[in-house]
Amino acid sequence: MTGVEWADKYFRLPEGSSQIAGAWVTQPLQVALLNMMTNDTIKIVAIKKSARLGYTKIMVAAMLYMAEHKKRSSVIYQPVDDESDEFVVDEIDPVIAEMPIIQKVFPDWSTKNEKNNSGKKVFQGATLDFRGATSPGNFRRLTKQCLFGDEINGWPREVGKAGKGEGNPIKLALQRLKGASFPKAVFGTTPTVAGESHISDLVSDADLTFRFCLPCPHCGVEQTLEFGEDQAGRKDYGLQWDDELDTVEKKARSAHYVCCNQDCGESFYYNDLTQMQLDGRWIAEDLTWTKNGNDFYSHENFRVTPPKHVGVEINALYSLNLDGWGELVAEWLKAKGKPLDEKAFINTVLGQDYEENKGEKLDSEVLVENREAYDAEVPEGVLYLTGGIDSQLNRYECFVWGWGIGEEKWLIDTQVVMGDYDKEETLRRVDDVINKTYTKKDGTKMEVGRWCWDTGGIDREKVDKRSQKHGIFRVIPIKGASAYGKPIANFPRKRNKDGVYHTEVGTDTAKDLLYMQMLNVPDEKCGAGVMHLPLNDEICDEVICQQIASERLVEKRVNGKRVMRWDNEGRRNEALDCLVYALAALRISKSKFGLKLEESEPKQKTTKKVDISKLGEQMGAN
Repeated sequence: MTGVEWADKYFRLPEGSSQIAGAWVTQPLQVALLNMMTNDTIKIVAIKKSARLGYTKIMVAAMLYMAEHKKRSSVIYQPVDDESDEFVVDEIDPVIAEMPIIQKVFPDWSTKNEKNNSGKKVFQGATLDFRGATSPGNFRRLTKQCLFGDEINGWPREVGKAGKGEGNPIKLALQRLKGASFPKAVFGTTPTVAGESHISDLVSDADLTFRFCLPCPHCGVEQTLEFGEDQAGRKDYGLQWDDELDTVEKKARSAHYVCCNQDCGESFYYNDLTQMQLDGRWIAEDLTWTKNGNDFYSHENFRVTPPKHVGVEINALYSLNLDGWGELVAEWLKAKGKPLDEKAFINTVLGQDYEENKGEKLDSEVLVENREAYDAEVPEGVLYLTGGIDSQLNRYECFVWGWGIGEEKWLIDTQVVMGDYDKEETLRRVDDVINKTYTKKDGTKMEVGRWCWDTGGIDREKVDKRSQKHGIFRVIPIKGASAYGKPIANFPRKRNKDGVYHTEVGTDTAKDLLYMQMLNVPDEKCGAGVMHLPLNDEICDEVICQQIASERLVEKRVNGKRVMRWDNEGRRNEALDCLVYALAALRISKSKFGLKLEESEPKQKTTKKVDISKLGEQMGAN
């Protein structure tokens, strides 16, 4: 029997812990979820979900099916031990009391001690262990065939004391399945905050992520159900309402869904939902699909093997347990403008991570649209050039930035030098980039006054030797320090034992400043801190813009404290890093070598790089 077949025959909903008591009937939405949980081919199921979908009941049915029908033992983790005990009392014991098939394989059910044992249930051929996810000891000395992780976003990011813990609890839990013939791990939760989400990590690691696609009753186009408004603003499709009405109740009664197909644009309603779900399919990003969670097909409708690691994303718009979609509209309208209520709605209704309104995210599309056609290789406002070099094992990425009054900045050049980082041939090509000159409209040639070259992740000696070759004040070896309070460039008083000025760069401090400047660009596109990007795909294409806008502030735990840190969350960010390094080179030039961009351009021309180099030589001699 499949999980759904077994549940429809044997599973019971008890009085008190269920809205509707009696025999279980698997709803169309729940069929694929329950079968995925009990499908032996699928090893990991990660479900990022809203509330109101009956998920807890599905999970209980799956673990009892595994114990009774397949004789497999499970461990069930809740966020803490107290919640684990409550889960047994509220969800497990009442169900067993209504299910004779479970009582038959649970010989001690009638005894008080066994019934009240919240930590373990011993069946004939299987056991269920219930534990919290905060204690390292709860992940030891257990070997199971099945693992159920409930509300995993309530689990700690690290088990044990911060800095001395035993690691990610998800990884520790999965170790309990080592050696099982048919290992099965099911993880589910409502989301929380972006950047601190176990379930988002699991879904992103999945082989395929499935979403429930329902056909429009009018045009037949399959689509996932989306709310008509979110943190980004109002959409022209999805769950909509008449905002011209004067009360929340009237607006809620006007709830309807607008098809995403622009050629259709028709509306359908909550009473259409059941039939749409019966006709719907779960479709992954590569168009693999399933209707029941057991049988999977390619986009060409050929039978395929189910993926081993499945992700699922589902929200409350699919719930058949509502009074109607107006219920969700009313909740949103009452929550708007109240950050905590909005967060709860986004988590528990939309099934999405909440984007904290800290460190506003820069939109790369805005950068692409704001690119400009320069009047020369080096625009008129540029008074000084600096560069940043990002080191990778197979390449060096080099960016040149021009600076004007008030640190107004222009991206001048982008060079990627491919090759093994430690090969002399590769380094000679980097030399050429370092020594390259750039031309202004009047024919004036400009060299890059100072470079900051990242040493992270490679043999630092290679950069140190290049610093000595080009001048220890012109090419500065650096290493980023991701901590607030650090200066953008902490240039040392003395050379290190290798004879260079190895400088610590406060990357978070720099990114705070840069993003604040980028997000507050004046309409006239000039002034202090403004960033200019060239309308030239060879220097600044869409990828470069995405890299500049790749990071945002996320909450992290450091030494037991919650702090905000800039994080690229897996996105490429070399362009942003090189901008930080170029800014550090500018700050070194200003603080240590007397560069003054605030003076007029003619005076700056008479100062030039030669004078700064002489000043550097004097410092070296001293």
